[in-house]
Amino acid sequence: MAAVALGVCVVVPQAALAASKMAVSVQGKGEYTVVARMEFAPGPGQIGEFTGTLVEPGKLPSAENNFSGGFGQLPGVVFTRLAPDTITAVDAKGSKFWIILKAAAEGTSASISDGTDILAKGEFSGAWFNDTGEAGARSIPLVLASFFAQQTVAAEEPAKPTLVECHRIATLSCTYGIQSLTWSAAGTCSFVCKPTPPQNPQ
Repeated sequence: MAAVALGVCVVVPQAALAASKMAVSVQGKGEYTVVARMEFAPGPGQIGEFTGTLVEPGKLPSAENNFSGGFGQLPGVVFTRLAPDTITAVDAKGSKFWIILKAAAEGTSASISDGTDILAKGEFSGAWFNDTGEAGARSIPLVLASFFAQQTVAAEEPAKPTLVECHRIATLSCTYGIQSLTWSAAGTCSFVCKPTPPQNPQ
């Protein structure tokens, strides 16, 4: 099925594509918000690189970028359009998600649910697509699914962490908070913890 552009013409300058931004708030355990912009506009199926800010609940945004992510294809994740504004995603473990999109002049709002709870909500502006994953990093359904959907892996490979799992690992590992987090749909997850604060001399 052909992609449906949201609020923008498909043929736009590279600078306009690179201005595409997102702000996704993840709900529940380990909740946080990613506010990021696309560094370059990838073609369909290519990895798209985003940089921005990872904001923990109840904390002020970082003064510098502390998040970088690579969004691309999700092997083993199948998208199906149910309606113009509703898409399902079934991952490699058989888990099913529903993605709802609503376009407006200033951008697109979207959410992903497991059928019981809203797992994340996002606001997207710039060149995004209401598709079934074909647009890769510019596909809203694919980006939202990247937070939660498990991908297929070869028998000898470890499971690829979702963005939520990467953040959870960093949160559990970093006593004084996360200084930076880097994740890719290809299965990489790395982070730097904030240093131990200096102790006051007695």
